Formats: sequence, structure tokens, C-alpha cells
Amino acid sequence: MINSQLKIEVERNRLVLRSLIGCVLYCVRHDIGLRGHKDTSQIINNYSDPHENIDNETGNNGNFLELVKLLSFENETFCSAYEALPKNAKYTGKIIQNDMLRAASIVVAEYILKEVNEGSKVYGLIVDEARDESKREQMRFVELKELSANVLSSEIKLFLNYFGLDISNCVSQSYDGASVMPGQFNGVQKKIKDMSGNLCPYVHCHAHRLNLVLVDVSRKVEDLHEVIGILEAIYAFQSSSTIRHQIFFIKTGEKIPMHSNTRWVSKFKSIRYFGTVLLALKELSKSVKSKEAAEAKGLLVQLKSFKIIVLIFCLDYVLSIVNTLSLSLQSASLDYSCCEKLIKSTAEQLNNLRTKEMFTDIYNEAITLAISTGLFQTADQHLIRNQKCSSLLNDYITYSTVGNSKRENQNLDYKEREQELKVIFFNILDCMNNEMIFRFTENNKILRNIHALEVLKNQCLIGKSLFLEASTLFDVHQQISNYGEAFTNLRKVVELYMVIPVSSTSAERSFSTMRHIKTYLRATMQNPRLSNLALLSIDKENSEKLLKDPIPALDMFAKIKHRRLQFQI
Repeated sequence: MINSQLKIEVERNRLVLRSLIGCVLYCVRHDIGLRGHKDTSQIINNYSDPHENIDNETGNNGNFLELVKLLSFENETFCSAYEALPKNAKYTGKIIQNDMLRAASIVVAEYILKEVNEGSKVYGLIVDEARDESKREQMRFVELKELSANVLSSEIKLFLNYFGLDISNCVSQSYDGASVMPGQFNGVQKKIKDMSGNLCPYVHCHAHRLNLVLVDVSRKVEDLHEVIGILEAIYAFQSSSTIRHQIFFIKTGEKIPMHSNTRWVSKFKSIRYFGTVLLALKELSKSVKSKEAAEAKGLLVQLKSFKIIVLIFCLDYVLSIVNTLSLSLQSASLDYSCCEKLIKSTAEQLNNLRTKEMFTDIYNEAITLAISTGLFQTADQHLIRNQKCSSLLNDYITYSTVGNSKRENQNLDYKEREQELKVIFFNILDCMNNEMIFRFTENNKILRNIHALEVLKNQCLIGKSLFLEASTLFDVHQQISNYGEAFTNLRKVVELYMVIPVSSTSAERSFSTMRHIKTYLRATMQNPRLSNLALLSIDKENSEKLLKDPIPALDMFAKIKHRRLQFQI
């Protein structure tokens, strides 16, 4: 009879806890806060007396407790089981919430580690750093007190040891270009390489490299730098007032993106809105506010410069090609072989733009827009005015003139102005080509070895006919694995190249999640809770498994600490 009663109580406790864990996971997966203004465990049948618990009725108990209350309204079985729990063991407090988060995150981490251990056991290391809302430096949600190479490398090793990952199995590492990371003698990559005891090549994030290409080109080409400055000035103008922002939003149909050197796609989007931005500035130039009207007119005058118009069209063609590469480099599944092909294809497309015919097409598009929108009325007034010489010089050959060089530049005829802009356009393309060669040849040894892998695949006497049709390394690995130990060496080589990261953007995305979780209202959140919340929110595939079946998290919750209630027989 005692055993029978104990079994009933355990089933009741597990039923309640399973639902509570589901409520926690729901909040975590949607990045919403669990706690409210005033937490209380008395959430059911607490409104019988209208003069009691007024604060609870009108206050904010938080999303977690409100979900539990809703569940009790909709599910009588849960309601009765919850009411049967002792008042000192309702399992809805903040400490219990942390234990639930910890248990769920441990299970998700075990899922991830299982993928590593059941495979080749080798892995690549991707690390990035950011500052959270409470101004603490976070390296993948490990709080840092110092940003030296010794501290960073030590924290990385401790993190790997905590999860039972042998650092000797780390075969690659990818970071951004911060000076403390890539140092050849005292950088983090050198220290991790020494700890691992193998080559463990460092890969500078390719997405960051591409941004550096565009940043350097804008610095070297003065005319391009001027265009970028105008685009940034337009964003600053429209974002400083809600009314201006609304006018721009109505005209463009979307929010004007904020400009950043690490997000060059924002420049591409700004250029796409060029025509509608002109309409918004024209409307604001008639504002009753004199300062606002003056700023709008000033921006209009700069945008109506024919040189600026042509360069914006040129930049649109260039960035539309680069944007495809930029989006591809942010893919978590991109391998080195595909990365090399994308970079090579992008460079070829940029070189294809460097023709007289291509520039003529771009130039004519700019003229068509300028005429259709009436920009020539206030644009360069001397655009098609021919330079006139004195009649006294009819019988002489003029080698040069004296006077204001800027005035002479304004008096260039149509053909000379086209030639001037063509030189600028070609200069932009040449700078981009040189920068891409400089930025993307750092790891040619890896790329050459990948080519050697392709040769090895073709030279494999038996595997040649078996794997030749595989289009990617993933396909090759899948087909090789189907043959068991027959191609062990080839499989190991493929696995090594599959885990070499191309970029560190997957780590940067986790910091985007951190900003959703640790907001201004949740800035006092401690690091263990933040880390658990982030892991469950980022790895939605595994957290969804727990949402459907919380039993693994429930069992882990019962193991990590002695509980007042019994959850296992």
C-alpha cells in the first residue's frame, strides 16, 4: 500500500513538473521574460475574496506564472494535481526556474556533444565577443574580466573542459580580426594551437574580410567615400525625428537601414531606395521648420550632382554582386570548397563590369533617371556646355589654360565628363579586385589542400566510380560512411575539411539573441541564467524536442539537487 501510494504521488509530481517545464521552455524559445513585478506561488483560486490579494490581481506576476494560471483554467487534471502539492513546494519560484533552465540546458548540451562524440570527434572552434546590456564583456556567454590573449585562451580551454571536449580534437579555429586574436606569437590562435598539439589552422572570418574589402575601397577612392558620407547623412537626418522617419517610411515602404562598417548590406539597401529618398527629401524641403527645410535642401543639392547619381548607379551594380557573396558567407553550413568557388565567381563578375560597354549602359541609366526626375534643372549646370576659347586664339594651338581648376572641371564637355566618371568606376573595381586578392589569399594552403582532396577523390581507384557524382563534401562523406571502414583514411580527410569554419557569423547571431534576452528591464540577470536562456533559445531544434517531450529535462531536474518532492521511484 505504501509503494502504491508513493507511485501515485510521484506520477502526480511528474505531471505537474512536466507542465511547468513546458511553460518555461515556451517563454525561453520566444525570448520573453519569465518573472514579473511581483512573483507569488499562490496563482490558483486566490480571488475568492475581492478584498484580498489586490496587488496580485492588478500587478504583473510574469509570463511564466500567467501561463501556469492559464493552464490550470484549461486543464482540470493539472489544476487538481497542482492544488494537491504542499504550499511550500509549488515549484514556481525564481530559484526553481533557474534549476529548470539549468536542467534543460544540460540536456540540450548533451544532445550537441552526442553529435560530436558519435561522429569523428574532431571539431572546429568559433569564438566571438560582445558587450551585454549591463556592460559586461561576454565571450559566447562566458563573462570576461579581462580581454588579454592569456585570459581568452584560458577561458576557452576551461569552457571545453567543462563540456568534456578534448582540446587535442580541435582541428580549426575561426575568430574576427581583433588584434588579440590572430597574433602569430602571442595571439589567442597561437595559444590554442599550442594547447591542441596539432596544426589547428586559424581562419579569419570571411564575412569580416569582405567588409574590410569594402571599407578599404571606400577609403582609397575619395569619390566613393563622398557617396557613402551622403548616404550616412541621409540616415542621420531621417532618424533624428519621428516625423521624418514616418515620411521616409511612407515613401520607401521600409525602414532606412542604419549604416555600419560591419554591415555593408545596409549601404546596398540605402542605394535601392534612392528614387524614393529623393521624393521624401523634396517633401521635407518644404517644411515650415526652417532648419529642417535647409538640411533637406542641402542633401537634395548633393544628391542632384550628376557625378553622385552616376556613382550611386555604379555602386548599385557592384554591391548587388557583393551582397550575394556576403549573404552566402553568413551560412552556417558553407564549407571551404564552396566558399572558394563563391569568392572566385564574385571576382569574375566584378571584372566583367570593367568594360566600356558596361559603363556606358550604367551611364545611360543615370542620364535617363536624371531626365525623368527633372534633376538636370538643378544639377551640374555645365554638364553639356562646351568649353569656349577666345576668338583671338583661333590660329593657335592651346596646350593649357590658367585660372580656377574647379571652374575648368565644370566646363568639361559631355564626353570628357563621361570619361572622368568611367575612370572613377574602373578605379573602384580595380581597388576591389586588389583588396579581394589581398584579403582572401591568407589561407591558400587550406585551399590548395582542398584541391588535393579533389584529386585524391578522383585518384581513388575504387571510389572514383562511386563518389565522382557527389557534388559537395557532405555528399562525399555520406557516401563514404555507407561503406563502413573501406575508406577510413579518405573519410578522415573529408571530415577534417568539413569542420573547418568559413566565418564566425554563427557566434555573432548568438549575440543578437543575447540582446533579445538581456534587455534594459532584465539587465540585472546573472550570467548562469543568461547562458542557459541563450542556449535554449539559439538551439531551437533541440529545445523543441524538450518542448514536445520534457521527460529528459524532468529527470535531470530531479538529479541535480535533492528535492522536497519525489519525482522518481
